[in-house]
Amino acid sequence: MRKFGKNLIFIKWIISYLCMLIIVLFASIGIYFYSYKIISEQQKDINRKILEKVETEVNRYFVAARNAAVSIMLDEDLEKIGNKSTDLSIEDREIIYRLYRNIQNRLSSADELEHIFIWFSNGTTVLSDIGHMDKELFYSLYFRDEGIRFSELEQKITSYANSDLIFLNRNNKDGEIVCLAGKHGRGNDKSGAVIAVSISTKKLTEQLNLLKWNDKVDLIVALGNHAILSAASGNKVEWNEGMIATALNGGDFKYGNIRLHSEVLDSDNGVSYVSLTPASLAAGEAGKIQLLTSMILLVSLTIGSIAAFFFAKSHYSPLIRLMHLFGEYNHGSGARDEFDWLTIKANQFIEEYREVKDRYVKTKERLQNQFLFRIVTLPYNRMKPEEFEHLLFPKKYNLIALIQMTESEGQEFDWNMDSNLCRFILNNIIEELMGEKYKIMVADLTECFCIIINSDSKDAKLRDEIEEAFDSALKFMSDKFGMKIKVFFGSWHTGIEGVHTSYLRSREAFEYRDIISSTDIIWYEDIKNRYMVYHYSPESEQKIINLIQIADTDTVFEMISDIIDINYHKREIKASMKRCLISDILGTLIKAVQQAGNTEFLLNYLEEHDIQNNVKEKDVLENFRNLLQIIKENSTEFKKKNNLQFSTKVMNYVKDHFHNPDLNISITALHFGITPTYLSSLFKEQTGLSLLEYINTMRVEHAKKILESDISLNEVCERSGFRNSGALIRVFKKITGLTPGQMRDHFEK
Repeated sequence: MRKFGKNLIFIKWIISYLCMLIIVLFASIGIYFYSYKIISEQQKDINRKILEKVETEVNRYFVAARNAAVSIMLDEDLEKIGNKSTDLSIEDREIIYRLYRNIQNRLSSADELEHIFIWFSNGTTVLSDIGHMDKELFYSLYFRDEGIRFSELEQKITSYANSDLIFLNRNNKDGEIVCLAGKHGRGNDKSGAVIAVSISTKKLTEQLNLLKWNDKVDLIVALGNHAILSAASGNKVEWNEGMIATALNGGDFKYGNIRLHSEVLDSDNGVSYVSLTPASLAAGEAGKIQLLTSMILLVSLTIGSIAAFFFAKSHYSPLIRLMHLFGEYNHGSGARDEFDWLTIKANQFIEEYREVKDRYVKTKERLQNQFLFRIVTLPYNRMKPEEFEHLLFPKKYNLIALIQMTESEGQEFDWNMDSNLCRFILNNIIEELMGEKYKIMVADLTECFCIIINSDSKDAKLRDEIEEAFDSALKFMSDKFGMKIKVFFGSWHTGIEGVHTSYLRSREAFEYRDIISSTDIIWYEDIKNRYMVYHYSPESEQKIINLIQIADTDTVFEMISDIIDINYHKREIKASMKRCLISDILGTLIKAVQQAGNTEFLLNYLEEHDIQNNVKEKDVLENFRNLLQIIKENSTEFKKKNNLQFSTKVMNYVKDHFHNPDLNISITALHFGITPTYLSSLFKEQTGLSLLEYINTMRVEHAKKILESDISLNEVCERSGFRNSGALIRVFKKITGLTPGQMRDHFEK
């Protein structure tokens, strides 16, 4: 049996080794294709960068040629003889000689240039860097027997456009790239001379060979689909118009038995730059990587497998000794071999260990909950000191949060089931939100349970952090499970002895569960002083209503921001007071919109957004900003109506107070809580009068009525709201056209 077991181990080892070889094979194939992809992309990037360098280098040649052509074209000597025929004077010959020297100087100062010649269209001669000669002689020396007739050459040269590029083949020499430039004469006549500057393709090819990153890569400079200006070839491609067109399309194509990849860079001057890379380059590099990695994997696998085999073989006997720890091996136990028997015994041991561990954890939880129950509910002096040793409170301060569950609508409450579920879920959520900063413990009580929060600090700022975490937890419990939960916080106390004190404070907060029904979280700090109030004056409320009615929501937001700042920072009101303050401001906004006759949009918005329960200052301001924006957007329909109503209120106010000589625009604006400038513009827009004119009119009308009596002019001033008789006379005459005395005489007549 033991021999069979050893043979079985060896067979399994061989099978596992073959399986790993198959994995290595597939891995090597994957490495090949991945490497091929990466190398191909890298080759494309390299070719693109090289083409940019080729373009820069070739452009340097072209710029030098164009500069030389333009320089000669602008020569005054060329202007003098450009339109002359063959009859040249001595002076003309001297000019030609100077032009010849100019050409020689240009060639000697620019290594990029090969030849320069001037083709006189109206004459029969050509001036070049080798002399002044007849055109046909020039043709015979340079271009005869190269597939181009003299007439074709002349047509090709004279039908130029400034800075055109053409390609010409020379006798028994490499071709040349020619840059043409011309000079216009007077009127609409063409110039009599064309300047041609040539660049040797041999020099360009040398530059291209220097830029190649591999001998098998081709670099080609082409003019359209017709001519190769220069080519550094490593693939021995025979170029023609069809091959040029194929290469200029880019991508992959096949030439004979060679698969090539083409990268193309086009320039503005009609010249194209092409790189051709054999696909075998990337495939070869990828194959090298595949071979190297496969060899490394295979060697590592072989060494590891051999080591594992000999390790298992050398340790097989100690495994037999291990079996004796579990008991004597029984051939009738149903196990195939010793290893199978050992596996069965190990599984039995693990199952027994898990059962023992589960019982231990449950027992520990019950004991811990009993200790926590006694610490929470019993005074410190009623407990023995040794009972504390089983619990660890690593931080200094403790806070009790008493949790109460109530029946949800349409759902019966089963305390035994729902409390366990609530405790489990709520404890996990609070641990997730607060576990990094606080130590959280849960204790079951008679009809509820509590959460003990252990902290290093009792800073007042911690309250907002804790309340935010519990808000999130309660909202989650309500949304996901329909559980209605209330939380009653005690106060911070030091040490284990303070846990019971904090619990008593949480019970005091619990007594206010029906009195304060607007919130699910009640703090002892909020109810210990019931006279703590917030600041929100009736005057501020009336100003907000007035501003809403005239759609001045920006000023309303500034007022609300000031009210929030005063109560949050200067008065430092508690969270429950913050909720009451927010409710009062919301009531003011609803009242203001209601007076305008349309509250449906506002009530719908408040139903969709829980504004009241979010008391964080940043969120409160943002909520009010959004709410005022909604009010402003919906105020366009009744803004005019509100403005008319507001103007009526202003007029009534003036009627009641015009007797006061201090009444002016500023006093009136202050009463309505808006700026004097805005009040004046709004009043004039609705009534056609400025507010000051209306105040003076009311005073003058009242003065006219009392002028019919015998009272003195000073008393008329006092009753009408004028400070003195001078002001009365000036304003009275401005409005009525008469002085008060003249008006009184009119009444007497």
